[in-house]
Amino acid sequence: MMRQYQHGMTTVTALLLILIAIILLRAVMVIVPIYFDDTEVGIVLENMEESGKITARSNDKAVREELERRLRNNNIDVQTEKLSVQRNRNELVIDWTYQNRAHFLGNIEFVMTFQHQKVITSE
Repeated sequence: MMRQYQHGMTTVTALLLILIAIILLRAVMVIVPIYFDDTEVGIVLENMEESGKITARSNDKAVREELERRLRNNNIDVQTEKLSVQRNRNELVIDWTYQNRAHFLGNIEFVMTFQHQKVITSE
């Protein structure tokens, strides 16, 4: 009598691996766009003083409005509530910590926190 050994994986194992792959793919599809948006936020902040509209003497309201306008133009939906604008002698410091939420599955969300700082000096 000859023994037969099973080779390969069972159907249940294959389905479980496919389910795990789908969940990981969904996580990547949710997280990656948020990081791209954060990269755009960083670029927007870095380019704030290039237009000449924002200088070291700009007031808080002007900085916030210009930043919100630029974010809208780039289709980035980020809250500016925790935007902090501080002035030192010849510089304007924009410090911004914000959270971005993204729906994952069911009632599960990813919450990511980002922090940016931009110093604008007067010439």
